[in-house]
Amino acid sequence: MSRPDGEWWEPAVWGSPWAVEVDTGKAPLSRIEARLDAWRRVYSGVLWVVLSSHRAQEVGELARSWLEEWRSLEGRIRVLWLQAWWEGGAHEWVV
Repeated sequence: MSRPDGEWWEPAVWGSPWAVEVDTGKAPLSRIEARLDAWRRVYSGVLWVVLSSHRAQEVGELARSWLEEWRSLEGRIRVLWLQAWWEGGAHEWVV
């Protein structure tokens, strides 16, 4: 599997980086689930940046289902919806 779109280190936290994935809505949810599974094994956490509200709901539901199954990942799987990404400001944490 290829590398994630980017890596991010939490401010003031030492350790492994988080995998960052930018979701454009083109990949099927099964592919997102496979990437989430791969990255949770390698990185400290996984951050999905999503560009549309509909896709944010879908990816958020997927992340919540993972968190129900894998309680140890609580706080390590996040979904961020960039509401107006072309303006670079408004955002909302979905998970």
